[in-house]
Amino acid sequence: MRHLINTYIQADSQETLGNLSSLSLTEAIIETGIHDVIAQRLNRQRNLSNNAIAEAIINNVRRTIVRDQHPQRTLSNLARSSC
Repeated sequence: MRHLINTYIQADSQETLGNLSSLSLTEAIIETGIHDVIAQRLNRQRNLSNNAIAEAIINNVRRTIVRDQHPQRTLSNLARSSC
């Protein structure tokens, strides 16, 4: 298996794009400008307030963190276990 990986998969050396270690998650979202993109995508379908957009971003980040930490815990599994 290692031979196949070494033969067919090539990775370039790493490139530092920025230092995010000193930033909180919220600061990183604002610093990178991704919050504008998220707000534009959320507002495509409906006209939302800034608070609604902020809440949607927070909920999406929370859901991603929970999903990454507990991959077996999906929304459907949680719903079944609470019944």
